[in-house]
This record gives sequence, structure tokens and C-alpha cells, in this order.
Amino acid sequence: NTVVFQDGGAENGTAPASLAGYEGEYVTLPDNSFAKIGYEFVAWEDDNGTQHQPGELFRIPSGNVTMTALWSAKADAGKILYVDTQNGEPTNDGLTADTPVNSLAKAYELADGDLTVVVKGALQLRGDLPILNGHLTITAADDSASITLPAGLTFQSDVTIENIKINAS
Repeated sequence: NTVVFQDGGAENGTAPASLAGYEGEYVTLPDNSFAKIGYEFVAWEDDNGTQHQPGELFRIPSGNVTMTALWSAKADAGKILYVDTQNGEPTNDGLTADTPVNSLAKAYELADGDLTVVVKGALQLRGDLPILNGHLTITAADDSASITLPAGLTFQSDVTIENIKINAS
């Protein structure tokens, strides 16, 4: 019998390896390897609606099982805006991956509190970030996204950088 893992609507990441075993055998559930923009992972949910945590021992039933990632909206996600310095436009609204703005500064202009910036491609920060009236989260649109942080960068607001490659200059 096999335990497989589904993303539950996540935009990034790859599924953990399937777990195989005999009925009644115990397997250890893996860590979540998916990312969903504006959400945090809660648990794995099996076909019966039972929630399980990574690292938990799971008894394999008589058939195959699908574990689906469950998500909860982050309280500080705020407005979610896409930034693409190569293909974004300053006149775009940034609300979708197809209409990204061209800079972090433009995303700041469009924010009115908490802000999640979804980076497409490469984002290079220059100088200190301005003060944001709320929490800033910087994350990736896909596995190829990256952010470059200059030496001595000062964050003047509460910032979380997650699920993105970080380069230091």
C-alpha cells in the first residue's frame, strides 16, 4: 500500500516521496515541502479528513492513502503583489503573476498595510527598505526566483523572507 502527498493548492515545491508499506505497518510522515503564497502549512489531511503532523507515525490502512496539505491564511499576509523587474510594468496592478509591477518600490506604493511581495525572476535590493505600515513578506513565484541583499541592508519594518533563494552582495 502507498501513501502519496498532494499540494492542496500550493504554487511551489515538490511532493514528498511516496511511502510504501504493508497494512498495519507504521511510517513517519514527512515535512511539508510545498509553499502556498499568503498561507502557512497546518497539517496533512488523509482521505478520511483526519489531520496528521509531519514526524507523526501513521499506520498504513488496507488501501492506498492520499495526504493533502492543509493551509491557513496568514494573518499578516495583507495585500499580495507580484514583482518582476524584467517583465513587470509600473502601470500594472501587481495582483496576478500576469500583471506584475516592475519594482519593490511600486509594490510599496500600492500597499496600504501588510504586504506580501511575490518575486518573479531576480530581485536585487539596493539601499535600505522604506518603512512599511505593516508586515512585509517576500516570497518566490516559482523555484527560479531569487533575491539579492546588499551588505549592510537595514530593514525598517517587520520583514519575513521565505521560500526564495537568497544571494548576498
